[in-house]
Amino acid sequence: MQGWKIFVHALSMVVRNWREALRIALFPTALWAVALVVVGFALPQSQAADGEVAARGSMILTGLISILIAVLAMIWVLVNWHRFILLSEYPSGWLPTLRRDAIGAYLWRVVQITLLLILAMIPLVVITMILGGANGALLMIWVGLMLYGFYRISPILPAAAVGETLAMRAAWDATRPGAGAIVIIIILSMVVTQLASVIEVLLTGAIPVFGAIVSIILMAALGLLNASILTTIYGHYVDGRPLSDARE
Repeated sequence: MQGWKIFVHALSMVVRNWREALRIALFPTALWAVALVVVGFALPQSQAADGEVAARGSMILTGLISILIAVLAMIWVLVNWHRFILLSEYPSGWLPTLRRDAIGAYLWRVVQITLLLILAMIPLVVITMILGGANGALLMIWVGLMLYGFYRISPILPAAAVGETLAMRAAWDATRPGAGAIVIIIILSMVVTQLASVIEVLLTGAIPVFGAIVSIILMAALGLLNASILTTIYGHYVDGRPLSDARE
């Protein structure tokens, strides 16, 4: 039941502090949305002005810019959310504090985890090549193992946000008591993500114009939920905080 308690605790953390969540997430999310709209308008014009090869290059460039803005905007939100929960740094206005050092440290940790996950995919690629094709069951098992590994070392992210240095090995050791709980958290997170995908499809189908905006809002909400899960895991297993705290 520990996994259920952590998930519910993380969800209620967002619900109880929805005003602070709105102040922390609104501006970066709006910036992300505006950038997406600008890229969306600029892309067809670049395709019309350039040849096929040049247009393909423009698509790649604009896509990379869009991804970069999305990543930085999300990390901006996550860093401030971690600090709000763990350090009681309340947002003072609608423009969240831009902590370059914390964002840089957080981004570096994200890069490290991403590279680690890419390396973890290599055995799957090799097995797939040997079998002569993708296997759905094997892929699901592998993704599950990767998610499990991610959550076990995830405390390094909140630690980076609050200016602490936590080694991956230390994070893995600290979360050992929650090994079973993390499996439950993964299952619950996947269910909520699928539910959000269904809602996105339904709303996009009903109001196509707002499809991209709806998608961004849902991704920001899921980002805050996941940030709360990581914060809870860090606070409970690394800092030893109880799950009954009114805000945490």
